[in-house]
Amino acid sequence: MIGTPVLQPSRGGFRSPDALFGDLGPAQFSQLVEASSDVALVIDSAGIVRDVSIGDADLAARAVPAWIDRSLDELVTVESRGKVQAMLATAAGDGLNWQEINHVLDGEDLPVRYVAVRLPKDGQLVVLGRDLRALARLQQQLVDINLTVERDYALYRSAEAQFRMLFQTSSEPMLIADATSRKVTSVNPAAEDLLHRVARRVVGETLDDVFADKEAAAVADAVAETRALGQAKVDALRLRLTSSDVSVALWLLRGGGTAQLLLRLMPAGQLRPGAPSLGDSWGVLSHLPEAMVTAGADLDIIEANEAFLDLVDVATANQIRSESLARFVGRHGVDVNVLTSRLQDNGSIRRYATVLRGQYGAVRDVELTAAVADRDAKRVYAFLFRPVTPERAVLGDQRRPLRPVSEMTDLVGRVPLRDIVREATDIIEELCIEAALAVTQDNRASAAEMLGLSRQSLYSKLRRYGIGDLPSDPASDS
Repeated sequence: MIGTPVLQPSRGGFRSPDALFGDLGPAQFSQLVEASSDVALVIDSAGIVRDVSIGDADLAARAVPAWIDRSLDELVTVESRGKVQAMLATAAGDGLNWQEINHVLDGEDLPVRYVAVRLPKDGQLVVLGRDLRALARLQQQLVDINLTVERDYALYRSAEAQFRMLFQTSSEPMLIADATSRKVTSVNPAAEDLLHRVARRVVGETLDDVFADKEAAAVADAVAETRALGQAKVDALRLRLTSSDVSVALWLLRGGGTAQLLLRLMPAGQLRPGAPSLGDSWGVLSHLPEAMVTAGADLDIIEANEAFLDLVDVATANQIRSESLARFVGRHGVDVNVLTSRLQDNGSIRRYATVLRGQYGAVRDVELTAAVADRDAKRVYAFLFRPVTPERAVLGDQRRPLRPVSEMTDLVGRVPLRDIVREATDIIEELCIEAALAVTQDNRASAAEMLGLSRQSLYSKLRRYGIGDLPSDPASDS
């Protein structure tokens, strides 16, 4: 029979524990312990576990038989044994001494935050614990998210550094300006020589200040055309300071929610005349934050809004009109055939997991929602793409879920068998590689050994599937 515990008053504790709990019986005390802790141990004066109470049924089934009549020191990791001794030694002291201790259970660590309270019977102690597994998972998820953000930021910084190096070392005069305000943000050394002005004098001025007053209308038209079409050309514009004529080619750079203009200056007459005319506006849909695309019966793109252009790294919709959507969605065209097959059968699709391939090779995980309708006697498909964020991937969303067998069998007769088999093989191969990297904590050498691949073969597959941040020299990885 368990006696009433000796509860020492502590800062913030009950003022009159004897009056409140002096008549507490064993049954009530047991209920109080079970209700206030995830794990509770009764330990004798020799440090042997005599009884165990665990709220989690699965954990209890594994732990109770393994812990009864064993020393608490034997049930924890080597690093936690000193904490066990400190907790037991201070159990009768003033205040509660909490310790975070890791048990070894079935080859896995079980983190528990314990406090020990001495009982009046034969020097026994009751040890109350709080299961920290959920907190440990949250902490690991936070670490994984931070690592993902750091890797993405490192890639961004690397790409920015490469662009800056190319921009600064180019022998062609170039300017970068904000597409909205037309203010110059960067000038390379070749442009400084051409303009006869140092960069700090040009940065912050508008494009109107760079060219002569009479060119204001031509500059405004060129900027408007670039924002609409992604590029424009002007045969001759007179520079304000030198009064010399130059030909100007403009491109739209889109990224990070902002748009910038890249201007290339050349001697007058070196540009080929002509540029595409302005296309029709897509209206309010072009400004929706969700990526949207409409396509014809043959899945050639009709319209794409700005959010979709950002996902596939394209400056303007004119560049991809009449392009096949299969160029950007899925792999090997199989995903697109699955989509069209299901749309024809069901009329719509919700949250279909696939990938978007950018113009420069970037692969992004997305969920796709689609519908089909007939407009003016023509079949039109509408697609909505929602990116799968790193946080959701860390919290459990699968990057490339396996397709149901029904989706693959629906392709029979529409897609050659070799393409169906190749898609299924690629998905399984990618999932196995990702699993090996997760098990080995992203150690490429260990993952290659686990998969039975050579290092070179693994790196080739990582590049093929766009997995991870690969170093330039595989031999440098360990």
